[in-house]
Amino acid sequence: MKHFIFITLAAVLASGCIVKETRHDLYLEPDGGLTWTVLETGIRAEGGTPEDRREEENRYLDEYLAGGHSISEALALLGPERIDGRLLRAERPFSVWTEARYGSLDGLGRRFLELLEVPGEASLELENGRGRFEFTCRVRPACPGDGDGSSAAEAAKTLGALADNLDCYRLVLTDGRFTGASGFRLLENGRVAVMEAVDEQKLEAAGGILHLSLDWDAAAASSRN
Repeated sequence: MKHFIFITLAAVLASGCIVKETRHDLYLEPDGGLTWTVLETGIRAEGGTPEDRREEENRYLDEYLAGGHSISEALALLGPERIDGRLLRAERPFSVWTEARYGSLDGLGRRFLELLEVPGEASLELENGRGRFEFTCRVRPACPGDGDGSSAAEAAKTLGALADNLDCYRLVLTDGRFTGASGFRLLENGRVAVMEAVDEQKLEAAGGILHLSLDWDAAAASSRN
């Protein structure tokens, strides 16, 4: 899927020789509040000479300590209530942890759409411990106004730090369980939702409209696997 919100609406990945392993855990509370955590481990330089790698790694560390962390900048652009970060390991290979708190899942979805100037909507319904989140957007090819210098292009460049393989993302319900989903696979007896790859043919048949939804029940029992 080349245009979706977590992968390719923000399609500019950080360049350079630094490689790492990344995990995104998004903790969803039954009232819609969301805490997004990102754990980056094994951060190191590859290729070139040992001197080249040390220089690249020192540059990365200096930039992080000076506040130039791309993940933090991307999460901050999404308007969190608070954001925190920590250098867990200051020696090669580095490890970094970042956490951002957002007031609501639908508010986060609308912020993505607004920044990237993508037509769509996000909604959240809550009643008696039950919740339903819906996200709809029109996936479209790049337009002339989307080039370098536009606000959407600048936002996409920043948010590109969050672009990752779908397997790196887990939406975890903090209480109860998910009871239904469209566009997600439910794991661990409904405690975890993972986005599915989008079928391009079905998307084209739907006129480029992508629809996702999640239902949950805070009172529903969930067992640990």
